Amino acid sequence: MELLWTPLKALAALAVGWLLARLVSTPRQLVALALLAAAVDAVSVGAGPSRSIVEDGSSAFERVALHMPPWDTQALLGPVDVVFLGLFAFGAARVGMRTVPVTIGVLTGLAVGVGVALGTGAGLPAIPFMAAGLLVAAAVAPAAPRKA
Repeated sequence: MELLWTPLKALAALAVGWLLARLVSTPRQLVALALLAAAVDAVSVGAGPSRSIVEDGSSAFERVALHMPPWDTQALLGPVDVVFLGLFAFGAARVGMRTVPVTIGVLTGLAVGVGVALGTGAGLPAIPFMAAGLLVAAAVAPAAPRKA
């Protein structure tokens, strides 16, 4: 059943990210949001509510999480992570950043984060990896100057 639900949950989360991206008006705001979200996600997964949900073995997280086949059944991605993926990609397009490099950077960061989590067996926050991808892409391919 996850074969059906995971793509639907991903689309819903991306849609929320798109809606949130409409509130971002400058590249600085997007970068600030990425840094803030990365810090909050790291604390939450390291010592906050996300950690306690996972450690308690709650089936609630498994029901809302996005299962990542064909990898391992333990590879779960929180819907909030996908919301931020959408926010970063759609936000980059909205504020005039180079959308393709930013999206590739964010997706690469996500892939690295999932790979490290699978390789170490640790539950790691995904948003810091995605934010790092956004920051690298923004540095390597800065936004084109806006036309007046």
